[in-house]
Formats: sequence, structure tokens, C-alpha cells
Amino acid sequence: MTLRIPRFLVPAVLAAAVIFPLSGCWFSSGSGKVAGGDDYPNSIETLGRTAAAERADTTDWNGWNDAPGTPPGVYDSEQVPDSVPRSNDSVLVRRADLGDIHLDPAKYIPGFDLPGANRIVDTLLPEGGLRRTVRVQSADLFIIRDTTWSSLGLGGKPEVRRVSGRLDLIAGGYLAFTFDDDEGDSSITPRAGVGSKVRMRFTTGNASGRVEEKILRFYAAPGLPFTKGKDALLNARTTIRQGNDTLLTRALLPAGGDSVSYDPARDSNRVEVEQATHLAGGALEESYYVSVVFADSGRNYPVRYRRVLSAFAGVTETTLLGRDSLPDFAPGDTGRMRAVFASSIATDTLEGFEATYRVKLSDTAGHSRGNTLLRVERGRTFRLGRTASTRYVLVPSAPVPDGMRPRAGALDMRVDLRTSGWVKFSGTASASGFTGSWTSSQGRSGTASFDSLGARVSSP
Repeated sequence: MTLRIPRFLVPAVLAAAVIFPLSGCWFSSGSGKVAGGDDYPNSIETLGRTAAAERADTTDWNGWNDAPGTPPGVYDSEQVPDSVPRSNDSVLVRRADLGDIHLDPAKYIPGFDLPGANRIVDTLLPEGGLRRTVRVQSADLFIIRDTTWSSLGLGGKPEVRRVSGRLDLIAGGYLAFTFDDDEGDSSITPRAGVGSKVRMRFTTGNASGRVEEKILRFYAAPGLPFTKGKDALLNARTTIRQGNDTLLTRALLPAGGDSVSYDPARDSNRVEVEQATHLAGGALEESYYVSVVFADSGRNYPVRYRRVLSAFAGVTETTLLGRDSLPDFAPGDTGRMRAVFASSIATDTLEGFEATYRVKLSDTAGHSRGNTLLRVERGRTFRLGRTASTRYVLVPSAPVPDGMRPRAGALDMRVDLRTSGWVKFSGTASASGFTGSWTSSQGRSGTASFDSLGARVSSP
């Protein structure tokens, strides 16, 4: 996996290096200092440099593009082996009788016969009221061993209690699986008029040492058998490991106090996802989101999203909000994306960054490419140099479409100096630069214009 560093960190650091070098020598160039006060000509130029650096910021303001509409694994399903392998299968099916057939292990359904494989079924004597049936299937590329525990139920009909097994590839790699009762009646064979729950566990490994484990809990409605693709998913958990290292953990849970995560018979479902991904360099990305899921995946869309990235450089938190800063967002909302970065390196000039992007969401659910930007507000704090913090607010002259950066509109800025004092700017930004009026904490004021690179083109 590759490390996903937020795109605003690079321009933030560059801005710090350009505007606020560690030596502070930028402030000492030019026209000299005013005794007893801040060097206001250079402070005015700081405004221009700040404006240019902020406009060059490449942060993706449309974080809704990153919010998943379809949670991974929400449509996972499997056929439940709820019948006992037949005793007349206890014969060796010779491949010579079948011809030269190449069997694909990917077509194997866990717990079921694989047509064309060499197969032996052996039913052992009852143990504690349970009958154990062992089945071995083999082919050129793999061998499958599974065991079914069963007992006689009402009417003398066999009921499956548990199924476990393993498929081993000759070239390396395996699939291990279990099917267990998940409601307390010790049976995974549905009973008439009674709903049934089953717990599935699938563990897949390959020759490289990568192991993926999935645990899924399904529910079959009263009077209905388990049917792949039609059962209701109660919840699911996935873990991926490489050797002793955990790469990913993911949980799919019912949202809003529901008991079911996804039921294909419902018109819609709200699925809550908690995921942690371990990235290169020791970084950890944690995400939490809620998606509305339909049987038709093309209709899915997210309604809540939050991500926290903890890396060597610091912690970045991104949150999407809806109308009135509610955690859920909906089509047509005037929502907000909030991005916060806190540096963990004591020698970094940049101490922290916070940005809020006000966004008009598309009127179509899940159509984030139709979102438009209405307002930008960014603040930065610095550990070193004469500048302690900056604040930048831009209201674009027209809504900015997805993929574009805001450049023109009403502009307000403030620079706070570390020792004392501040200077503010209010004006307009255009393709050619910035023009407006400034005031300082010492009561000075004037007007100033800057080119697109932040250089002053008129005197204050």
C-alpha cells in the first residue's frame, strides 16, 4: 500500500518556507524598520506573499469525492451448506472416467460438491448424538477437505449443526472456512416458520504470507432457506495481515440502531463502516462513514464521512458536514469540509493548519462531481519566525466547479506577528493579483496592490 499524504501539506510547507523563513531575514529587506513598532512596510508585503501562497494551495476542497457510496464487502454473500453430503457419494469418481477436465478451484462453493473432482465421502459413527461426515475432493491443482456435523431433527430429517473445511492449492495458498449457528438453536438448517442466523468465517492465504479473514453474519427470514444473494447481512468484519503485520481492519455495521446492515429485500439500507488501514512508513489511516445502500449499487451514496491520518509528520483530520454543520449531509445542502493538521515535529516551521470549505452539494445524491465551492477559510500557525499565524478568507465571485481552484473574489486576510501586533487586508482577488485596503494594530492604514505572485505593485 502507498502512503496517502493530504495534498494540502506540501503547499502548506512551501508557503511557510516562502513567507516565513527560519532566519526571519525576509522581514529585514528593503526600507528599514520603524523604531518601537512592527516593520509595517514588510508586514504589508507579507500580506501579498500570504495571498499568493494561499491561492497556490492545491488542497482538494471537494472531499465528497473520497466518501465511498458502496462499502467494500457489503454485497458479499455465500451459499450455506445446510444439507448433509449424501452417503452414495462415498465412492471414488475416477478422473479417467471424466476425460481430461481442468478444474478451476475458483468455481468451488465452500461446503459443496465440485463436479468433476475425485471425491470420497465417509460418514463416521455418531458421537454424542452428532454424526460426522468427512468429504475429500481432489484435482490436479488442489485438494479440499471438509467436515459436516449433523443430527436428526423433527420428523427424522437431518439437520446440519456445523460445517468446516479447507481448500489447499498445490502451488501454495489456501481457503479455510466455517459455517456455524448464530442464534442458539445449534442448527444452520432453517426450520419451518422460524428465521435462522448463520456465522461464516473465511480465511484466505497465499504464498507471500498475506492472509485475509472475513467474518459474516447472515439472517434468513422465517420459512425461507438460506439463498446466496438474498439473505440479510447482519454485520461483517475483515482483517488483512502480512506476516505479523496487520494491514487493514474493517467493520460493516447497521446504522441508526438497526439490526441489519444490508437486506436486498428492502428499498434502502444505511450501512456504517469503521476502517483502519496501516500504510507505508508507519502511517495509520482511520475512516468512518455511513452509506445508503440499495440492491442496485448504482443508486448508492454516502451521507457521513470522517477520516484521520496519523503519520510521522503529524495528524490530519478531514470531516464532511451537512446543513448547519450536521454530521449527515444530503443533496442540495450547503455543506462544509473541514481539514485540520497538527504537526508532530518540533522543528517544523508549520505548527498547524485548519481549513473550512463551504460547498453547495449537488441536488443528486452521490453526484459529488456536481458540487461547487462557495467559500474558503484557512488558518495557519507557526512555531518559528516573526509571524505567529495567518488567516485567509476568500468568497469566490462565482461558485467554483469540481476540479477547479478558487482564484477570484472578495478577499480578507490577517497576519499576526509573534512579538506583538497584526496587519489586516480587505479587498479583491483577480487573475492579475490582489487589491484592497490594509490596517495595522498600530493604527496605520492605506491601500495596496499585489501581482499574482504577491509582489507589491503600489505603495501603501
